[in-house]
Amino acid sequence: MKTPCVYFLTNKNRTILYCGVTNNIQVRLHYHYYNWKTKNKKSYTAKYNCIYLIYTEAHPTMEIAIQREKQLKTFSKSKKWNLILTQNRALKFLNEKIMNWPPADEVLAAIIIDPKNGKKKNHPQPSDKNLPV
Repeated sequence: MKTPCVYFLTNKNRTILYCGVTNNIQVRLHYHYYNWKTKNKKSYTAKYNCIYLIYTEAHPTMEIAIQREKQLKTFSKSKKWNLILTQNRALKFLNEKIMNWPPADEVLAAIIIDPKNGKKKNHPQPSDKNLPV
């Protein structure tokens, strides 16, 4: 699913929200899950257990998606929840709708681990000029 999009993740109890942007939601969810599973202390989503997708919003270009993410990050928490509720009234976790969830270890390894050196690949940031399309 290589479409620029803005997304919201939450924790199991739906008490924390994380807003992000990506051009490949499936790969990005693998990175969030991997950080959570390995207890990456530098990762906000891992620290607060935000691995559950509850909202996506597709955009025609990455630039538009980044602008929308910046706008959404200025919203109050209640305004964010109201937006999410317009698309997902039951606040269901959407991970399984777009991929096998949770990801199997071998799938995580294939996506996350660089076979050349056995280390975690860096996930490209939206500001990177060489984003995969």
